[in-house]
Amino acid sequence: MKSVLMITSDKCYDNKAWHWGYRENDAMGSFDPYSSSKGCAELVIEAYRHSFFNPEQYAEHGVAIATARTGNVIGLGDWAKGRLIPDVIDAFINRKPVILRNLESARPWQHVLESLGAYMLLAERLFDGPVAYAEAWNFGPNKVDTRPTAWVVDLLASYWKEDASALTSA
Repeated sequence: MKSVLMITSDKCYDNKAWHWGYRENDAMGSFDPYSSSKGCAELVIEAYRHSFFNPEQYAEHGVAIATARTGNVIGLGDWAKGRLIPDVIDAFINRKPVILRNLESARPWQHVLESLGAYMLLAERLFDGPVAYAEAWNFGPNKVDTRPTAWVVDLLASYWKEDASALTSA
């Protein structure tokens, strides 16, 4: 028996700018290369799952494949430029204004450990009950946990020991 869990991104969906989260059966792909590549990965994995590792024939091949995706993950080890928290911390350290594209842009933020916990639980379930879990999965916080970018920055500023720079919008 083998279990395979592949992680992509919630950017795999064809972006319709809906006010609700995407569902596992929504259309893949988009017009930008990053989103399209994530949609392609999901489609290729699904094609292999159904063609060679179909859950209905699990007794024959013994391989269970699932995909999982999260979005708007923050915390621990993400220090890349162009990411919200690293850019805010960099501005605070250098006593420069925080420059954001859109202060009111709301996201369902989730800590990276929440995502990792969901992935580990799915991997365990995939191993214990492969037929029931060999499919695509989305993990995210409740809609009520959606917060604007300004809220995240204000929260970080409240924990900063020095005077945090004033917010500005580019």
